[in-house]
Amino acid sequence: MIFRLSAAVAAICMLSGTAFAQAAKPTDPQIAHIAYTAGQLDITAAKQAIAKSKNKEILGFAHDMVRDTRP
Repeated sequence: MIFRLSAAVAAICMLSGTAFAQAAKPTDPQIAHIAYTAGQLDITAAKQAIAKSKNKEILGFAHDMVRDTRP
């Protein structure tokens, strides 16, 4: 999970194409990739919560996250 998050952060930094000193606007494909990656991270975290939690509120929220992030 941490590796995926680190990979996503690295991808976002690499996709920006500029140093942090310059704030360039991301392109449409970059925005789409960022949104897709965030959705995948949400699904993974929700599935982990479903597998480990016994709290009804957490389980309900996790199931909502899985349902809401599917196309």
